[in-house]
Amino acid sequence: MQTPDARERIDARERLDANERYLLASFNRSRCAVPLSLIDRIVRQPVVEPWEGQGAIQGFVFVEGWLVWLLEPSQVFMDISGLHKSGDWLLILREEQGLGRIGVMADDVKGPVAFARIDHARILQRRRGEEFDEFR
Repeated sequence: MQTPDARERIDARERLDANERYLLASFNRSRCAVPLSLIDRIVRQPVVEPWEGQGAIQGFVFVEGWLVWLLEPSQVFMDISGLHKSGDWLLILREEQGLGRIGVMADDVKGPVAFARIDHARILQRRRGEEFDEFR
């Protein structure tokens, strides 16, 4: 049995992506496409409480009775780098097994949009939950 070549893998990825809807989000002027399947809800201008503890947590927000821990986008998503301390939009991510609710702040959001409309935005993939020791 032959393994698929690089072009076949890219074609398969594009077919999968074509069925997904995305939220376009900006982090430090970097435009990214976040699959809607990763997002639970979006909150504009949340009241962010500072976190004085150690570790990856940047702060926390109360949303409809839920405590949402804020992390930097680079800690949550692959293929994004740099520090991002603020923004007007809170993206609350779907829970993964063993994790509490976590979120990231974005400068701007647009969407939802189809794969064909994301232009040159980088499609973000979420890091595995095992990387967040604080939440276990």
